[in-house]
Amino acid sequence: MQFRFLQTSFRYLVTALTDSAHEYFMTTINIKMSVFIVFVIVSVMGHLFFWLPFMTKLNRDVRSTSLFTFFLQIQRTRQMLTIVPIEVVLRRPKILEYLNEEARSTKE
Repeated sequence: MQFRFLQTSFRYLVTALTDSAHEYFMTTINIKMSVFIVFVIVSVMGHLFFWLPFMTKLNRDVRSTSLFTFFLQIQRTRQMLTIVPIEVVLRRPKILEYLNEEARSTKE
């Protein structure tokens, strides 16, 4: 009698543990999936509302033939390059070449 009671209790505890673990993993998967969906939606919205207008404006500025706009774009490019760490600038020959050309052109 006592053995049967312990065996039944043990089976019940194992079943409860299995169900609890399954529920925990399903909840974790649902939370991670929800966070991923929100991340994708925010990324798409950021791309649509910030990146595309920025690129459109940048293309419009580059195509503009106004001398003032040209110098304004050079100034913006210089300001953006100040964000780049110096180690990266030194490793990229194109950026270094651009900066050297700009430095020569401003001295003249």
